[in-house]
Amino acid sequence: MVDYHTTALIDQPGGVSRRALAENRGPYVARNVGLNEAAGELITVQDSDDWAHPVQIARAVELIGSSGAEACEFGWVRMSDDGAIMVRGDGTVLHRDPTSLMFTRRVFETIGYFDSIRASGDSEYRWRIRAAFGNEALINGTDTFLAVGRVRPGSLTASGRFKYNEISHNDYRSVYKKMYHLWHFRCVRSGRVPRIPFPMTQRPFLAPSELDSCGPAPARENLS
Repeated sequence: MVDYHTTALIDQPGGVSRRALAENRGPYVARNVGLNEAAGELITVQDSDDWAHPVQIARAVELIGSSGAEACEFGWVRMSDDGAIMVRGDGTVLHRDPTSLMFTRRVFETIGYFDSIRASGDSEYRWRIRAAFGNEALINGTDTFLAVGRVRPGSLTASGRFKYNEISHNDYRSVYKKMYHLWHFRCVRSGRVPRIPFPMTQRPFLAPSELDSCGPAPARENLS
């Protein structure tokens, strides 16, 4: 478990390793710290303010194992604290859950870490998987509802400069999306693997400076 935005320390169940970061550099730097600790053959994440069905991980393991794919993802609905379900601009409520992505160690060893970015890093990673392994490598199971994304005031997707709009992307997110797709395309065209290291000392493609969280993540405390 990686704590990147609080100073409070709480007891954890036995066997859970906790890494508390000295500064808030966003969720993807935190995930990369977690990737450094991960030892399994399959890798996924869970954000602390969202809810996932208890069978989600088992379903993902089964899906990857039976299909031979390198990754999979499921669907979710987004809900406010008072229980109101968020309706998208097209009138639907079920859509892709970016945090449900599960991928193999082979993926991680091939394309590396999440981009050190403050928003949309999971979307970049899923497209990077497709660029490196082909579209069929990632199973899109977004018609299977297995999670609820919490929409709360002050969250990264609900407020501030990086607020996500269901009708049109935030300007920063839109620019970032265009730039990572261009990088993926250039890598595929030239026969290179689109790989990102961590810590990142130099960006492989341009990104809005407002989103950039490039650099090492200092550790504040290590608790086991």
